[in-house]
Amino acid sequence: MSGIWITPVDDGFEVMLDHDERDLLRMLPGQMRQVLAHGGDQVRRLFPPAYQSDALKQAEYDELMHDELTARHMDALDMLEKTADAQLVSADDLN
Repeated sequence: MSGIWITPVDDGFEVMLDHDERDLLRMLPGQMRQVLAHGGDQVRRLFPPAYQSDALKQAEYDELMHDELTARHMDALDMLEKTADAQLVSADDLN
């Protein structure tokens, strides 16, 4: 199949991907969980700074929000893993 086709339907979205594209989607969550676990510069864009000019406020923000942001990223990876092979993804699946 050439290109990715996502079509809205009454009860969600029809997702038409070829075998290689679905293989990639199945592989990504495990790799991203490892990257998130190790942190560092690789995940900087997933945890954007809230206070670029105030290191103390940024440290407080990181302490308060890092675990919540990580949990949201993990939830998104769980959803990707759950729907990687789906040909129909419902709105409920995305919540």
